[in-house]
Amino acid sequence: MTKFLFKGEEVQLGRFGFVKKGDVLLLTEQETTCIIRDQDKRFEVYTPKPGTPKPKGNLIPITDKMTGAEREAAEKANKIEAQRLDQLAKANDENTVIVEEIRAMTYDGLVELAERMNDEAKSEVVSFSRKTSKSDLIRLILEARRRGLGALEEETEKETADA
Repeated sequence: MTKFLFKGEEVQLGRFGFVKKGDVLLLTEQETTCIIRDQDKRFEVYTPKPGTPKPKGNLIPITDKMTGAEREAAEKANKIEAQRLDQLAKANDENTVIVEEIRAMTYDGLVELAERMNDEAKSEVVSFSRKTSKSDLIRLILEARRRGLGALEEETEKETADA
């Protein structure tokens, strides 16, 4: 997982929804690979300096000097922006990104992950065979993860660092 600063024009962007210049996006390994491969200039690796405030979106300050119509328009725009930021926060949730990465894995990658989880737990936390379908294997891995079995976050971070 890698954080990127979006520097492009406002656009609808997959699971993130509507993104604007200055938004910070947490991308999966596959998304990161595509951006690097395509040399997409709309994205820049996000490395905040200590003390840098977290971007808060484009909310309009409401003041006493506003007319009723201006205030109403600002409140409506702020509500839309707050909803956009909420969707962005959900898409940037680390658990959401990990689930996306698991769903994007090949069948063989899922088998390797399940085997590693079993090895790490020193027991069979993901019970499967080579006849287990990909969708069932994903479900079993995610269930084991929800139970707190297997260090998927560490594995995902390791794979991202190796890329």
